[in-house]
Amino acid sequence: MPQVEISDEMQNKLKAVTKLVDLILEDAHSDDLNDYVDLVMALGIERMLRDVLPQDNPLLQDTIVKMFNEKPEFVAAFVIKTNKAGREAHLLELKDKWQPYIA
Repeated sequence: MPQVEISDEMQNKLKAVTKLVDLILEDAHSDDLNDYVDLVMALGIERMLRDVLPQDNPLLQDTIVKMFNEKPEFVAAFVIKTNKAGREAHLLELKDKWQPYIA
């Protein structure tokens, strides 16, 4: 398993959040901090992915997250590509909208 160094502050936060995990998951308590790291990483990655997806379509978000869990590289590349394309299209829309106001 790869090792990752984290700051003392982040380690303190991780240790504190283990108590929240134990509260919620009750019997799933683990003595291995790596189990908690895996959970925090999984939740964080999913949140980051959902943040770049359309917020008004939970079904689409759920589908993309499930696809990401199966093919993370492919889905990440697809999301990046579509976000870049969407941003470019949005910028072109703004340019067309703002252009009449420029001399």
